[in-house]
Amino acid sequence: GVPFVLEAQGDGSWLPLRGAYEFRLHRGDGDMLRVDLGAGQDATFTRLCGRAAPPTDLAGRYRSADLGTERQIECSDAGWAVQLSGPHACGVEWQLLGLSAELVEVRGLSSGMPTAQLARLERDAAGKILALRVHSSRIRELRFIRL
Repeated sequence: GVPFVLEAQGDGSWLPLRGAYEFRLHRGDGDMLRVDLGAGQDATFTRLCGRAAPPTDLAGRYRSADLGTERQIECSDAGWAVQLSGPHACGVEWQLLGLSAELVEVRGLSSGMPTAQLARLERDAAGKILALRVHSSRIRELRFIRL
């Protein structure tokens, strides 16, 4: 996504000064933030004060049939890294950071601009990772199956 300015409103909420986004931010209690998305929908967010380590069983190879792309996730002394291969691999170096036990953030630079994706782990009944479901500003539920 691209940064944009929020304008304070008289009721203590904030509105974006960009026509592409229709929402209103409200400060909640403590570290809470409520986002009114319109049509009676809202979401509550809590400030991220620390990061969880990525799950240790995350390392491996994942494939998206929709993109024809693979992700190789590896952990080393330097940290977690993601290598892409396939038609959409454009030389971006990706870093993987933990958010919770079931959610990780994948960060990189594309055309000199920072980009981020969220990947939610999909597990079977025994707890084994089956796939990653990737989300970004333009991606919703892009599934990478573990190979």
